[in-house]
Amino acid sequence: MSEIYIKYSGASGFKRAGDKGELSGKVVSYADFKSISGDIKPGSADEYGIILDSGDVQEFIANYEEESIFTDAEKA
Repeated sequence: MSEIYIKYSGASGFKRAGDKGELSGKVVSYADFKSISGDIKPGSADEYGIILDSGDVQEFIANYEEESIFTDAEKA
């Protein structure tokens, strides 16, 4: 399985990063992000770089209702 890199900002939501070097803020695994995401206030200046395993795409979509950052192949 491959890694997928996602940038998250409390102000602008989720965006896809091309590689690990594009991640900003606190870089965390998806498992760690799940445990802290409930404490992030919408509109805040909080920034996270999320390292997501490709096997976790469906769970990520279910938890955060954000699928536009994934390709059709990744969503399958």
